[in-house]
Amino acid sequence: MKTFLNMFLAFFYYRFRDLGSLFWNLVFPLMFMFIFGLAFGPGSASTASETPTGEKTWTHVGVYFGEGFSEDFKDRFADLAENYGLKLFETHSEEELGEGVTRGSSGVRYGMAFNGDPKAMRLTAYLNATSQNNNGMYQSTINSLAQDLRTKEANFREILNVEVIEANFNEKPVTTVGYILAGVLSISITFSGLSALIISLGYFRKRKIIRRFLATPLKGSTFLYADILNNFIFSLISLIILFLVSVWVFRIEFTINLPYLALTFVSSMFFMMALGGFFLVVLRSPKAAMNVSNLFSNILVFFSGVYFPLEVLPEWLRSLAFFFPMTYVARSMRFSLGQDFIPLSEFYTSNLVFLAIGVITIPLFGYFIFKREQE
Repeated sequence: MKTFLNMFLAFFYYRFRDLGSLFWNLVFPLMFMFIFGLAFGPGSASTASETPTGEKTWTHVGVYFGEGFSEDFKDRFADLAENYGLKLFETHSEEELGEGVTRGSSGVRYGMAFNGDPKAMRLTAYLNATSQNNNGMYQSTINSLAQDLRTKEANFREILNVEVIEANFNEKPVTTVGYILAGVLSISITFSGLSALIISLGYFRKRKIIRRFLATPLKGSTFLYADILNNFIFSLISLIILFLVSVWVFRIEFTINLPYLALTFVSSMFFMMALGGFFLVVLRSPKAAMNVSNLFSNILVFFSGVYFPLEVLPEWLRSLAFFFPMTYVARSMRFSLGQDFIPLSEFYTSNLVFLAIGVITIPLFGYFIFKREQE
């Protein structure tokens, strides 16, 4: 145990001295966090923000209520929408609502139409096709608002048998900057995991440190597991720093589900470490493996819905994005922080698959690398 602890501390000290590792795992995500955070600002898409004079600015939304919806219901919905920074403009018909969204009448960004029986209502969202950059965020806001409305209406009528399958209720509204910064946190995990084994096993192998280690009575598993723990702790520290910056500097209010967040972090780290180990085993050279992993992550980050919703991508690229691992890391991270909704079946499936791949393949890659040093 003492040997394991000493080895972990040595790895930990080396990791903080490695400027390249610090840049990709902490400085690089921080750069994007400040770029996007300053560009979009707190609550730019779906919550009210304050002007320098202290006045609130609102997102204008059209709304239509079909027959049977009482004034009390309309007032309750207006109060709920106000919490999301929405200013409602009621129309007399659904056709008028659609035209208003298309023309942007009164600055309306999107619309919502309530039809059917108030006890079994149907909500239809109207989005402007020319606002593709924001429609994904508008959809997330509508989903969150609809879930909150279901809860409040169920409690209002004291109905106990209301059930929502595979969804959680957000306590905080979804914002553009919150959506983006949740993606930046997933980037930190991705870069940290990809570079983990390349930095340790790759560069230690190049400097003959692994060969000297294997000449001692110590087991290779001690070396590998101490390095894995070091990578997890280092990545966790980076993630906490990024999270605190997003909360303190940009005043993001995340609705955190700790068990989901912990599973996302552990499974994503295991999978990305395995992927980095794969590059190292195949390419042999740590420099080549690092270059490929950086190229891989930097290209795919723009096609995996990390910085913006997948809805803004062309249909063919949107379908291709679901074959990229970073897509699931970003979606799971946003789901864990209350910035998006995904089915629980997708969340558990992707994370458990990532976890299984990492747990199985990382020891195998370590075995191959150690065996090469012994030959």
